[in-house]
Amino acid sequence: LHGLPEEVVNECLQGFIEAQPARERLHTVHAGNSPARNVSTVSLRDWIVTTFGSGIAKHFMLPYNEKLLRTDLHRLSSEWVEWSVPVPSVDEVVRGARGLENPHLGYSARFLYPQEGGIEVLPKSFLPYIKNLYCNKALSAITLKEKRAWFDDNTSVHYHSVISTIALPELLTLIQDLPPSIAELRKGLKHVSVIAVNVGIEGDA
Repeated sequence: LHGLPEEVVNECLQGFIEAQPARERLHTVHAGNSPARNVSTVSLRDWIVTTFGSGIAKHFMLPYNEKLLRTDLHRLSSEWVEWSVPVPSVDEVVRGARGLENPHLGYSARFLYPQEGGIEVLPKSFLPYIKNLYCNKALSAITLKEKRAWFDDNTSVHYHSVISTIALPELLTLIQDLPPSIAELRKGLKHVSVIAVNVGIEGDA
């Protein structure tokens, strides 16, 4: 909040403070201490307003997520995202608004990074323990009954389990013996495309 117009900062602080009782009730339900409400029924929009208050919701959380997800936030549940969004205390929000440092705030506030070689050394460290590694091949088909994966060069491998990083609609298209019920569900899948632009500026911040 630091650096925003004073009226915006005040609106965000007031909304966050006023949301404290509802935020505590929601946290109690999420912690499994109350059977009165099914957490999965909490929409993303309701979770944002209840957790961060009307001000932060209005000036940041709602516009950002509506732009990113391009859908009505009432139609989305909150369970897929709430674990990764840190919820600060009132004191931390006030400190942030005043420009004071809040150490260790955030889901990745602290992490280990290789001293040499960059982040690439982490996946490379698995290589000595991986057998039958196939590179420069494109997956062309999967069969569930035969448990076989086919590649674009007409070769195939037998698998025990599949862990896929392919977009789900594309993966389902590649499965030759996909059950009709799953094929029907595929029609309802939606996605959004995101272009990330990183800008590096030389000089002092």
